[in-house]
Amino acid sequence: MRFRAVVSNDNHGVVHGVFAMLERLESGGKREKRKACVILSASGMSIAVIAGATDDMLAFADIRASTFKEFEVTSRAENQIYLIVPLEPLARCLGSAKAAAVAHVKLAKRRQACLCVEFEGTTVSHVSHQVPVRVVRQEDVGPHQPPDLPRPDLVLELPPSRLARTVVERLRAVGDRVKGNARYVDVKIEAKGRLSLKVHTEAAVIKTFFSDLALQNEEVPVDASVSLRVDSRKLAQSLQSYALPFTSIACCAVENTALVLHVILNNDQADLTFYIPAVDTGDDQMDDDEEEEDAPSL
Repeated sequence: MRFRAVVSNDNHGVVHGVFAMLERLESGGKREKRKACVILSASGMSIAVIAGATDDMLAFADIRASTFKEFEVTSRAENQIYLIVPLEPLARCLGSAKAAAVAHVKLAKRRQACLCVEFEGTTVSHVSHQVPVRVVRQEDVGPHQPPDLPRPDLVLELPPSRLARTVVERLRAVGDRVKGNARYVDVKIEAKGRLSLKVHTEAAVIKTFFSDLALQNEEVPVDASVSLRVDSRKLAQSLQSYALPFTSIACCAVENTALVLHVILNNDQADLTFYIPAVDTGDDQMDDDEEEEDAPSL
């Protein structure tokens, strides 16, 4: 088997940004060294972060082969290679090539299989990093596929500014300081182009909403809506995507199942998808949602 790719400086931010974003995701509420299942094929890289806990947010990414200056994959398994990759060292190695004109990534066999990242440094003529990986069989990647969910009817595009990220970070901060259900945020998506976020504390209910958002499917009834409750920390982590060179961020929900964010990067050179599991806290506060038509919107 053989894999080699060349990352130009123009697209380094996309490739490194994807791995750096996935590496920072928490598992079981803790920062742990995450691993990913990476599928290399003629179409590019498909990445699935391996969940460490049953309630982890699921994260997936695809980087198109066209994002790379050169991209070559050959193997006996229909020209596909399956790897288990530690995210932190790979993200760090790619980050060290930030100033290089090009970076070469290849699969090599040293004492064990490894991904080699090589580039010309600014102070050292040649820099080479090796990240140990594990080559696995196709059947081993089955548990790391995206969940099979019903197609959502309501898909809203989040605002292009970083305001949504800022708002969710502040709601998360409230949850970190207050015990109980304040660590969760109630999310409501409406066909009229409105996204509502609400946090409950013992002293108050904090609610904000974004209006006039673009609806991707305009064939749904105007009064249609879907609601669910998610962990505010996981939602805040997914919205770190605003730090990447994104083209659009779409938000949808499968009621009582998951909130899904789909991020298109740099004119479809890559994409990220986050599945944030819905939580049931055993109360009925989700249903106590009065309309606030006169409230200011964001």
